[in-house]
Amino acid sequence: MRRLWVPHPDLVWAPCWLHDTIDGIATFGTEEGEAVEVAAGIISGLEEVHQQQVVGLDDVCCLDTVTKAALLHTIRARFNKQSVYTWVSRILLAVNPFQVLPLYSSEMLDKYRFAKEAHALPPHIFSIAADSVSNLQTSSRDQAIVINGESGAGKTESAKLIMSFIAEATKPDGAEPSQSMQDKVLRTNPIMEAFGNAMTVRNNNSSRFVKWLSFFALDGRLMGCEVQQYLLEDTRVCSVARGERSYHIFFQVLQAGPLLKELALDGPECYSYTKAGQLTAPGVDDGQAFEELQEAFTSLGIDAAMQVQIWRVLGAILCLGNCSFVNEERQEGVRLRDESPARRAAELLGLPPEELTKCMLVRKIAVGRELVESPQREEQAKSSRDSLSKFIYARLFVWAVNCLNQTLKADVTSRTKARALGILDIVTGPAGEPFSA
Repeated sequence: MRRLWVPHPDLVWAPCWLHDTIDGIATFGTEEGEAVEVAAGIISGLEEVHQQQVVGLDDVCCLDTVTKAALLHTIRARFNKQSVYTWVSRILLAVNPFQVLPLYSSEMLDKYRFAKEAHALPPHIFSIAADSVSNLQTSSRDQAIVINGESGAGKTESAKLIMSFIAEATKPDGAEPSQSMQDKVLRTNPIMEAFGNAMTVRNNNSSRFVKWLSFFALDGRLMGCEVQQYLLEDTRVCSVARGERSYHIFFQVLQAGPLLKELALDGPECYSYTKAGQLTAPGVDDGQAFEELQEAFTSLGIDAAMQVQIWRVLGAILCLGNCSFVNEERQEGVRLRDESPARRAAELLGLPPEELTKCMLVRKIAVGRELVESPQREEQAKSSRDSLSKFIYARLFVWAVNCLNQTLKADVTSRTKARALGILDIVTGPAGEPFSA
């Protein structure tokens, strides 16, 4: 009985046994006993199934014959055994299990950390991290790890696991966990996720920016770290698609009871920028996340007074979003429908209300060497309001990253002598197009 790779409506390709051919229709049977019918005329173009292709090898490059069907089935067979990682030579394929698996214990980390050849062990995210750390320590060349995939593929969690491995593998003996550079590096995660991650229809914690994280190690010890961010999706500050929501940080701040009273803020249902999408994200506790965020800021040297300034800026952005406009009755241009949101935003930013209002209602046009002020129409005023909100948020994000880098930076001497290990976390679209803000 012939066994062929047959087109399948759900699995794309499935290894099937050919049972019979009647009236131009070929009937196949899957391993699970499902019947699959195809036109008999396509049988000659179907590929034979080899036993090696269906057992779920660790590395698809070990297959005698590598085809799309064999590749997909190998990954699927391994996934069904809760082996979510597969090698393609030195590239690691990871499938998001959307559940917690017992794969990341300290014992598992040590298994790969102390292995002579981590690549010889079963495929694992720790294999990639272990190889990079080993190469960093034994060679004179910098290392880089690229984490790539669609939104929801698990890139953020993979990056965090790699960071955890690097932090543990480069920790000085006897170092206090709360005082080490490793602890500081891991403390950046809640901050970067709060400001740069949001809920999408495919992922409740989707990174909406590209992150390049550089570790600087000398003699096997972590000396410092640097974060670089690119392509922040600033449009998400003002508008989101159906079923999504804006950045986590807005909802976290609006869950802080005492802070709301201090800043005279309300719940997320009261602000245009937050109520335009979902108010909550499944599996995300905004209140607890805000407490973790405050702890992370404090541990990295950003004190309570500076944190309040951050919350004030975020509150001002939300108030700006509540500014609406109506046409002037007897003259060109528009005015604020209600001045209180703009006044509150100006107060939080420490600006004169009239100057902030003017930024939205009036535009300046260069005529020769002079600037001429021109009243804006309603749509133009809305665009100016949103542009201002996006600009403020983007600058706040850059400032936060710079603060982290000041805390994490290595001294000049160490950085000059150290080797770098970089991690690139980048999202691509279905056809592999880079994410663009």
